[in-house]
Amino acid sequence: MLLQQVCPGKTSASYQSIHLASYDGQRYILYGATDTAVICDASFRPIQILFLQHDSHEEENQMVSALAMSEFDGKIAVTTRRHVLIYGPETGKTNKQQHDQWQPCWMQQKASEHVNILFTMAKDGVCRIWSPLLLSQPRIMSICAIIDPNQWLVSQQQSASQYPIHALDGMEFLMAVEYAESHAFDRDSDVQGIRLRKLQELAQDTSDLFFQIQGDGSMIIWGVQALRQKS
Repeated sequence: MLLQQVCPGKTSASYQSIHLASYDGQRYILYGATDTAVICDASFRPIQILFLQHDSHEEENQMVSALAMSEFDGKIAVTTRRHVLIYGPETGKTNKQQHDQWQPCWMQQKASEHVNILFTMAKDGVCRIWSPLLLSQPRIMSICAIIDPNQWLVSQQQSASQYPIHALDGMEFLMAVEYAESHAFDRDSDVQGIRLRKLQELAQDTSDLFFQIQGDGSMIIWGVQALRQKS
């Protein structure tokens, strides 16, 4: 038996531009159609069309590159070449026979002065940092830095490859240090003040931080400068 279904709009030709999910007892089918995102029910009947050009306040069409729905809260994430948009289902629905309607609740525009960075961890315990080889082709990436924890063993004599490495944004780390300084219980302690100042200097000098907690509780921290800046 051959089943055929006609979808409204011109669908985007990418695996990431179609998504199936269940939320609030309903099954949804989402797909990108040029500069719109179409939400359908399980029978492929359209429920709502999200117009990305209007919601992103752009004059040019915003082509859908990927989309996904969360099965926990029903929020829909849609990405284009320049934006990430989040749509949330309207609350207070009284008629359970009607489907939700989604409204834009958050948007982030891609910063032109930054580039995307990818961090990978393999079985050998080595953290590899990837960046685009050419800014005009962000999908083609190459290794720009390698962190091998076995080269920085401090107190743990056995292999450190079994403990994962975590990435920490330098700006978030700086905000945490400033919060700790403003809420310090013992402001007269010279030792605590020196430690906080050292952490502030580290956060200001390093844009990205990586840390690993070893089995004995000790911590190793690596700093990478200007990792997200254009070359």
